Amino acid sequence: MGNEISSLGTYLGEKLRQRDTYYTALVVGLLINVYSQLLVPLLRGHEDPLAKFSEEFETHPILVSVSIGLGFCFPFLVGIYAAVTTRYARRKVDLRVWFPDYKPDPVFRVDTEGNIVDMGATTEVLFRRTSVKKALDVLGNDLWQRIRQISQNSAKLIPRTKIEFDGDEYLVGWSSAPNGTINLYLARTSN
Repeated sequence: MGNEISSLGTYLGEKLRQRDTYYTALVVGLLINVYSQLLVPLLRGHEDPLAKFSEEFETHPILVSVSIGLGFCFPFLVGIYAAVTTRYARRKVDLRVWFPDYKPDPVFRVDTEGNIVDMGATTEVLFRRTSVKKALDVLGNDLWQRIRQISQNSAKLIPRTKIEFDGDEYLVGWSSAPNGTINLYLARTSN
């Protein structure tokens, strides 16, 4: 429960720091007020809606001021509520999306030719440093061809395989992605 409340507070704080929150409330609030204070009286047959507004403001200044304030508060609060609840509902997806970027061991996706099409941030740093361009640069040709062949036959498992890369020993895991690419996961076994 504490993590959920913390997440809500974080999302709320982020939304309150975004300028578009205020711009949207200003524009939508202005439209609401123009509609309610000027167009509605015009549609109801008043020839001079500004005169009607002035008359209402003189006779009921607090009520008119509150009405104008609500015209701005409503889109502000609805916008914040919608943004925070959407982010909260997506929090598990966000955590999964961030996973590759924060995993210290290599996580990357390759096409069927072995070209790297996506990778986590730490993987990108490692691969740039070690000049890795393709899956076989990490896995070697034999293991890469075995993974490629098995993935094309829709099989899911290969025996645990260890490789040596950049002075460390890794266990290799992989999975086929629905779009035909292959996800590769390396887990360091040495320090």
